[in-house]
Amino acid sequence: MNRYHLDNYFDQPLVFGAYQVIQAGRLYCKPGGRIDPHSHRNWFELTVVTSGTGEIFTNQASVPVRRGDIHLSFPADQHGIVSAEND
Repeated sequence: MNRYHLDNYFDQPLVFGAYQVIQAGRLYCKPGGRIDPHSHRNWFELTVVTSGTGEIFTNQASVPVRRGDIHLSFPADQHGIVSAEND
């Protein structure tokens, strides 16, 4: 179960050198929360873990994550997130 999600989609992408930011958001999860697997189009996605622990699933492979970890998803990746039950 998720606590809340903030999504900011920009009408005009924010430009940082060769990169453009089209969306910035924040998702707070309760213990055992899930982000269902979803596909990326032609963009990268950074997942920054600011507290707790969990697991990120990318293209059917999983990796454990904890506070301070940053995970990069590539274009066409399919990824989901599960927060730990005990956090």
